[in-house]
Amino acid sequence: MSEKFDFVQTMKDWRRMCKFCSDEGTADGRHGCVDVCPIGHNNACGNIENATDRDIEEAARAIEKWAEDHPEPSYPTWMEWLTEMGAIPKAISWDEPLVEAVYDALQERIPAEIAEKLEIEPKA
Repeated sequence: MSEKFDFVQTMKDWRRMCKFCSDEGTADGRHGCVDVCPIGHNNACGNIENATDRDIEEAARAIEKWAEDHPEPSYPTWMEWLTEMGAIPKAISWDEPLVEAVYDALQERIPAEIAEKLEIEPKA
């Protein structure tokens, strides 16, 4: 496990890994939890009340390794996407106070769930 354990990030990665394994498992007829998931046979997944400390540590290491091997996709900022779509001209004055606030908001990355609905591809 990494030097500094980030519980929240590991839980998010676990959720992402579980969804990925479930999707992968059903796509080719295999059972995701059993055949695909790195912790499918670990008591920490599905039998937490009987999991040992070792089970939990092994699960955390496996989740971190999976997340390292499967980085989360990065989506463009709102500004990048809207400019690419032609909704914002490339030459625009951003020094008005209200426009500055809009500019700051447009620098945020588009959340994955919204990007998927808008059919925006992850950045390479």
